[in-house]
Amino acid sequence: MPNYPFNKQVKIVIATMTLHNYIRRHAQRDRHFDASNDILSEEIGEDVDVQQELHSLNDNGTQEMEALRNSIATSLMNASN
Repeated sequence: MPNYPFNKQVKIVIATMTLHNYIRRHAQRDRHFDASNDILSEEIGEDVDVQQELHSLNDNGTQEMEALRNSIATSLMNASN
């Protein structure tokens, strides 16, 4: 892999995070992500109770994680300027 200057590396990370966030916000029912999650669930062999518990934990932490993600993104954007 080629070496890039640090400033360009920061921009690459910001671009990939932007794409990730766009997909999460606008394509929540993406068939590729759904297929990946289905495969993971089958491999782990989770039962319904565990899935419900994970879903509940996910709902409780969604706003907190979004705030953290926004804080990290803001820090990176400020660092790149």
